[in-house]
Amino acid sequence: MTSSGLSCVSEVIPHITALKKYLDKTETEQRTPDLSHMRASLKAELETRFTSISQDSNYLIATYLDPRFKTNYLGVIEAAKARQEILLEYLKMSCEESSSSSSSSTPAKKSRGEETEPAVSCKAHDTFWDCFDEVANENNTDQVQREERNAITCELDFYLKNLS
Repeated sequence: MTSSGLSCVSEVIPHITALKKYLDKTETEQRTPDLSHMRASLKAELETRFTSISQDSNYLIATYLDPRFKTNYLGVIEAAKARQEILLEYLKMSCEESSSSSSSSTPAKKSRGEETEPAVSCKAHDTFWDCFDEVANENNTDQVQREERNAITCELDFYLKNLS
């Protein structure tokens, strides 16, 4: 476990996994033959109390992102779920950022009665050509967002390739 009095959330899954493994070893049974009932009770309690931990996104993500553990103590399904949750959270954050920036930059609409007829036709002509710039800017923004999504995916892949 740890020698300090503090522990991180990311250490819970590795500690439980290691403790279960230790209790299942034959060497442990041989060293402590008189404590077989205690070992069985401890294993049963670990299963009962900590089964839901492997489904909790907070524990999965914390373990996944801890450079000491990464996916070493997570099963294939748990690692995939942690990765999916990280990517989903990133997408939520980037959508919130884009929606807040687009809502603040939207100009106020004018009512129809405020403009005269000739001004409307000139404005319509100008705004039609302005749409080309807007579309180009939106596509550039969409491309940057796609690159950012790919960047976070690449970053996670790179992180996992550097297993320590």
